Amino acid sequence: MTHTVLFVCSMNVCRSPLMQWTFLDNLPESDQANFEVLSRGVDASSGQAICELSAPMMWGSETGREFTESHASARLRPSDLVAPDLVIVATRAEGSILSRQAPPLRRLTFTLREANLLGTKSTSAAERAFIVETEEAEGGPLPLHGFPHLLNRRRGTIVLPKPKSRRQRRVDPFDVPDAHLGRPSAHGTMLREVRTETKDLVSLFLQFRDQRPNS
Repeated sequence: MTHTVLFVCSMNVCRSPLMQWTFLDNLPESDQANFEVLSRGVDASSGQAICELSAPMMWGSETGREFTESHASARLRPSDLVAPDLVIVATRAEGSILSRQAPPLRRLTFTLREANLLGTKSTSAAERAFIVETEEAEGGPLPLHGFPHLLNRRRGTIVLPKPKSRRQRRVDPFDVPDAHLGRPSAHGTMLREVRTETKDLVSLFLQFRDQRPNS
């Protein structure tokens, strides 16, 4: 089974390509061939290069450098919303756009920080039973071993962080705001957070998968 993960931000030159590369690069090599990892931008202009602060964060390997050199921004299209098994957006704004364009994807769409918060807790016996029952109802294994289904089931059961205030503007705690046009220091901080939190997402997925019998 090929698992499709789609990362979405605004322009597809900064946050989403960094999430795309970091996610794939942190999967075990034995898993990478079983994943299709994509990124798109809801307001992207086609063909733009990765931003100059984001690109060096992927230069730790030759494949990372090749990824940054070959990346060309792509606008989100209806065809991108046909088959993703998990959608990670930078902010709730992008999530709302996806929900309007493809309502069935709502249950598979999360902000990066939302997914990490929902995935932190160890899987309970009741949740494992829920995954098994869902697989039986679907007639076979679930994409990503049921990880998106678990996250969706946990919605409404977690304590939300308090909103942050930035220059008298309240920032949703689940959002990774676009800092591309801001101060370089703030931009760099945001990118480091994106990279760390995407690594965390991979770790949470692998922990969930490895807790499942016969995973």
